[in-house]
Amino acid sequence: CVQELTSIFMLAIASNLEKVGGTTKFSAEVAMMESEMQQPQRSWTNSVFTAIANEIVNAGIARDLTEAFVLVVPAFSHHDLLPREEGVDVNFDDPHDVDTGYGQSAGEGSSSTAR
Repeated sequence: CVQELTSIFMLAIASNLEKVGGTTKFSAEVAMMESEMQQPQRSWTNSVFTAIANEIVNAGIARDLTEAFVLVVPAFSHHDLLPREEGVDVNFDDPHDVDTGYGQSAGEGSSSTAR
């Protein structure tokens, strides 16, 4: 019940925003692991979503960050508010070729701030 209320609360918050700030990063390490899957997914982190998810875990509403992200991300996705990192093209057409846009230093990543 508390998780359902949290999801609805996140939906209400997202419905009143125009964009989400914070720092968004591509997670090359997770992308490399997922590139071995049949249908790999893009993996991004955002400091705002991570902060919200941490508060949800600290409040005891979710057991871990993964569970907390399930309560947060869909509401922002519904309102097309998921932040994107500019200039990064991830190509999963070939599961062995993950083009992160970072050249040789793919593990280091970079960030951009959406304001």
